[in-house]
Amino acid sequence: MGKSIDGLIDRLGMPRPPVGGISAVSQRRVSAALSGDLALELMALAAVFENSSEALAGEWLGAAIADAWEALDDSQMLRATQACRDILSGAGDGGLRRH
Repeated sequence: MGKSIDGLIDRLGMPRPPVGGISAVSQRRVSAALSGDLALELMALAAVFENSSEALAGEWLGAAIADAWEALDDSQMLRATQACRDILSGAGDGGLRRH
């Protein structure tokens, strides 16, 4: 696993600021399809670590994305960075452009 995921796992069960502490401007809701088994496992882990499944999924997705960015090679990093710029420049047009 990557550093971000490892760090997140090390902190499971420790007090953390609520997701509501993140400014509304920096929050984005996304939906992701999970198999029934993974959804059940997520809900069980959230219950064990006294968190909502949505908050836990957001933390883990964020860590996985950080690890994915670290694993990109130079060419992939350039393309991903350009895609971010394209998305940000299209924010007034609904936010996302397809590549």
